[in-house]
Amino acid sequence: NDACPVDLDGLLTWFGILGMAFLFVGCADANSHQSSWIGLMLRVALLVFPWVGATWTFHLRWAEQKLCGPVLVTSSMMLWTVLLLLELFGACALCWGAAVFAEHELSLRHLAERGEGLQGLPD
Repeated sequence: NDACPVDLDGLLTWFGILGMAFLFVGCADANSHQSSWIGLMLRVALLVFPWVGATWTFHLRWAEQKLCGPVLVTSSMMLWTVLLLLELFGACALCWGAAVFAEHELSLRHLAERGEGLQGLPD
């Protein structure tokens, strides 16, 4: 209904529509060496939506939550929280991978400076 002060159901709907569009664009970009600008814009939008949804959902007062309905509010709280945690986990995994890559690069540079090259590395 339209009694809810924020459009939680509309946000969920648009998140699903953009997710489906991202899948379709990803299939169309499968033969390309790089992603299209539409695919990149959809990725950015899909990364921003959980932050907007969590902000809208968790700033509702108790009376506003009653107007929106318990199912919509609870499902929004669960969905946006899980998606935010997944985004943060993905960011941590990306940073961890970059740190491991930098550490391996530094080790190879030290071996090259000592003149050992790749002979000192185990098979």
